[in-house]
Amino acid sequence: MTSTPKNAARVSAIVPARNEQEVIRACVESLARQEAILEILVVNDQSTDRTKEIVDGLAARLPKVRLLEIMNLPAGWVGKNNAAWMGARESTGEWLLFTDADAVHERDSAARALEIAERTGSVLVSFSPEQVLETWYEKSLIPYVYRRLSARFTYAEVNDPQKAIAAANGRFLLILQGA
Repeated sequence: MTSTPKNAARVSAIVPARNEQEVIRACVESLARQEAILEILVVNDQSTDRTKEIVDGLAARLPKVRLLEIMNLPAGWVGKNNAAWMGARESTGEWLLFTDADAVHERDSAARALEIAERTGSVLVSFSPEQVLETWYEKSLIPYVYRRLSARFTYAEVNDPQKAIAAANGRFLLILQGA
């Protein structure tokens, strides 16, 4: 059995997107700069804004980017879950990185998450990437939400393998395929 070089692209980034024209470019570009990311699957969930056109433009200049289109929502599904499932089905990476379109990723965050997973034997690693806040409502509410979450889920507790408490951020979920 041959081992995969640590710097090899092994991650499929999956970005569900619905009406994300204001934030999609920053998200995709932050993912495209990462060597650990093999492909970026943007799943356009029936956007009515310019999301599709923006992603088409990104795909024309960034070979990692592929746009998937949702035309109809299957019975019993909700939009984001269906988009994430569609991206996972189309992915080719060993690891899946589910991220929101309003997340801007730090340089090499996928490689750092892979290193943590390998070092700890984890099948899921979650980070909290920068979130692009556009409206006054988001700028007011989101800090409050994070403050409440940090009071309930301390970093020390959720990172302690001896404790049953767990938490993850849906803006950065790195999951081993088939785990």
